[in-house]
Amino acid sequence: MAFHAKRMRTDEGERALAAAVISPRLYPRDDQAIMKRFDVNPDFSVDCTIADKSRSGEIYHVRRNISGGQTLTPVARFFAWQPDFTEGYHRHWRVDCFVMRHPLALSEPILLGQALVAAVTREELCDEPIWLSTHRSDDEKGQAYGNLFDD
Repeated sequence: MAFHAKRMRTDEGERALAAAVISPRLYPRDDQAIMKRFDVNPDFSVDCTIADKSRSGEIYHVRRNISGGQTLTPVARFFAWQPDFTEGYHRHWRVDCFVMRHPLALSEPILLGQALVAAVTREELCDEPIWLSTHRSDDEKGQAYGNLFDD
Protein backbone atom coordinates (compact mmCIF):
# COMPACT_ATOMS: atom_id res chain seq x y z
CA MET A 1 0.00 0.00 0.00
CA ALA A 2 1.17 3.50 -0.76
CA PHE A 3 0.67 6.24 1.77
CA HIS A 4 0.88 9.97 1.23
CA ALA A 5 1.67 12.64 3.78
CA LYS A 6 -1.06 15.22 4.26
CA ARG A 7 -0.52 18.74 5.53
CA MET A 8 -2.96 20.50 7.82
CA ARG A 9 -3.08 23.68 9.93
CA THR A 10 -2.97 23.44 13.69
CA ASP A 11 -2.79 26.04 16.47
CA GLU A 12 0.98 25.43 16.69
CA GLY A 13 1.41 26.09 12.97
CA GLU A 14 1.75 23.76 10.05
CA ARG A 15 2.89 20.18 10.57
CA ALA A 16 3.08 17.09 8.40
CA LEU A 17 0.97 14.06 9.09
CA ALA A 18 2.64 10.88 7.95
CA ALA A 19 0.76 7.60 7.88
CA ALA A 20 2.48 4.59 9.40
CA VAL A 21 1.70 1.02 8.52
CA ILE A 22 -2.05 0.58 8.65
CA SER A 23 -3.54 -2.88 8.90
CA PRO A 24 -6.30 -3.51 6.33
CA ARG A 25 -8.65 -4.08 9.29
CA LEU A 26 -7.91 -0.61 10.72
CA TYR A 27 -9.67 1.98 8.63
CA PRO A 28 -8.41 5.55 8.25
CA ARG A 29 -10.12 8.50 9.89
CA ASP A 30 -12.71 10.51 7.94
CA ASP A 31 -10.11 13.11 6.94
CA GLN A 32 -7.72 10.50 5.50
CA ALA A 33 -7.92 8.12 2.57
CA ILE A 34 -5.49 5.56 1.24
CA MET A 35 -5.15 3.97 -2.19
CA LYS A 36 -4.76 0.28 -2.91
CA ARG A 37 -4.42 -1.66 -6.17
CA PHE A 38 -5.40 -5.33 -6.29
CA ASP A 39 -6.51 -7.94 -8.79
CA VAL A 40 -10.15 -8.94 -9.04
CA ASN A 41 -9.19 -11.94 -11.16
CA PRO A 42 -6.58 -12.54 -13.92
CA ASP A 43 -8.50 -10.26 -16.34
CA PHE A 44 -9.49 -7.33 -14.09
CA SER A 45 -7.71 -5.07 -11.59
CA VAL A 46 -8.93 -2.35 -9.20
CA ASP A 47 -7.59 0.99 -8.01
CA CYS A 48 -9.45 1.54 -4.74
CA THR A 49 -9.68 4.58 -2.46
CA ILE A 50 -10.28 3.49 1.12
CA ALA A 51 -11.92 5.87 3.59
CA ASP A 52 -13.42 5.29 7.02
CA LYS A 53 -16.89 4.16 5.97
CA SER A 54 -16.57 3.93 2.20
CA ARG A 55 -14.60 2.43 -0.64
CA SER A 56 -14.61 3.61 -4.24
CA GLY A 57 -12.60 2.94 -7.30
CA GLU A 58 -12.14 2.09 -10.92
CA ILE A 59 -12.07 -1.41 -12.38
CA TYR A 60 -9.72 -2.03 -15.31
CA HIS A 61 -9.49 -4.77 -17.88
CA VAL A 62 -5.87 -5.96 -17.78
CA ARG A 63 -3.89 -6.98 -20.84
CA ARG A 64 -0.50 -8.28 -19.74
CA ASN A 65 2.55 -8.56 -22.00
CA ILE A 66 5.47 -10.97 -21.92
CA SER A 67 7.82 -8.29 -20.53
CA GLY A 68 5.77 -7.99 -17.34
CA GLY A 69 4.03 -4.77 -18.33
CA GLN A 70 0.32 -4.30 -18.74
CA THR A 71 -2.30 -2.15 -20.42
CA LEU A 72 -5.17 -1.10 -18.16
CA THR A 73 -8.48 -0.13 -19.80
CA PRO A 74 -11.19 1.32 -17.52
CA VAL A 75 -14.43 -0.70 -17.78
CA ALA A 76 -16.32 0.04 -14.52
CA ARG A 77 -16.51 2.16 -11.37
CA PHE A 78 -17.74 1.12 -7.97
CA PHE A 79 -18.79 2.59 -4.65
CA ALA A 80 -19.15 0.71 -1.37
CA TRP A 81 -20.41 2.11 1.89
CA GLN A 82 -22.22 1.20 5.07
CA PRO A 83 -25.65 2.84 5.15
CA ASP A 84 -26.29 4.72 8.40
CA PHE A 85 -30.01 3.93 8.47
CA THR A 86 -30.65 0.21 8.21
CA GLU A 87 -34.21 -0.12 9.51
CA GLY A 88 -35.40 -3.63 8.72
CA TYR A 89 -31.88 -4.74 7.77
CA HIS A 90 -28.77 -5.82 9.62
CA ARG A 91 -25.83 -3.43 9.40
CA HIS A 92 -24.19 -4.21 6.05
CA TRP A 93 -22.00 -3.00 3.21
CA ARG A 94 -23.68 -1.88 -0.01
CA VAL A 95 -21.62 -2.26 -3.20
CA ASP A 96 -22.77 -0.53 -6.40
CA CYS A 97 -20.87 -1.54 -9.54
CA PHE A 98 -21.36 0.60 -12.69
CA VAL A 99 -20.17 -1.34 -15.74
CA MET A 100 -19.53 0.58 -18.97
CA ARG A 101 -20.73 -0.60 -22.37
CA HIS A 102 -17.28 -1.54 -23.62
CA PRO A 103 -15.97 -4.48 -25.68
CA LEU A 104 -13.56 -5.45 -22.87
CA ALA A 105 -16.24 -5.34 -20.14
CA LEU A 106 -18.18 -8.47 -19.26
CA SER A 107 -21.52 -8.74 -21.05
CA GLU A 108 -23.36 -9.37 -17.76
CA PRO A 109 -22.61 -6.66 -15.15
CA ILE A 110 -23.56 -8.99 -12.28
CA LEU A 111 -20.58 -11.24 -13.11
CA LEU A 112 -18.09 -8.37 -12.67
CA GLY A 113 -19.94 -7.25 -9.53
CA GLN A 114 -19.74 -10.73 -8.02
CA ALA A 115 -16.01 -10.92 -8.77
CA LEU A 116 -15.57 -7.46 -7.19
CA VAL A 117 -17.36 -8.52 -3.99
CA ALA A 118 -15.17 -11.63 -3.75
CA ALA A 119 -12.07 -9.43 -4.18
CA VAL A 120 -13.01 -6.75 -1.60
CA THR A 121 -13.82 -9.43 0.96
CA ARG A 122 -10.56 -11.27 0.17
CA GLU A 123 -8.66 -7.96 0.62
CA GLU A 124 -10.56 -7.40 3.93
CA LEU A 125 -11.97 -4.07 2.71
CA CYS A 126 -15.58 -5.14 3.31
CA ASP A 127 -17.10 -8.04 5.16
CA GLU A 128 -20.46 -9.76 5.04
CA PRO A 129 -23.29 -9.06 5.00
CA ILE A 130 -23.04 -7.25 1.64
CA TRP A 131 -25.72 -6.10 -0.79
CA LEU A 132 -24.50 -5.98 -4.42
CA SER A 133 -26.25 -3.85 -7.00
CA THR A 134 -24.97 -3.70 -10.59
CA HIS A 135 -25.71 -1.08 -13.23
CA ARG A 136 -24.91 -0.27 -16.87
CA SER A 137 -23.41 3.15 -17.47
CA ASP A 138 -22.02 5.28 -20.25
CA ASP A 139 -20.08 8.52 -20.18
CA GLU A 140 -22.26 10.76 -22.34
CA LYS A 141 -20.98 14.31 -21.95
CA GLY A 142 -18.66 16.28 -19.73
CA GLN A 143 -17.99 19.91 -18.93
CA ALA A 144 -15.10 21.63 -17.17
CA TYR A 145 -15.82 24.23 -14.46
CA GLY A 146 -13.11 26.63 -13.43
CA ASN A 147 -9.44 26.47 -14.43
CA LEU A 148 -9.30 22.69 -14.83
CA PHE A 149 -6.65 22.07 -17.47
CA ASP A 150 -2.93 22.76 -17.12
CA ASP A 151 -1.51 24.76 -20.03
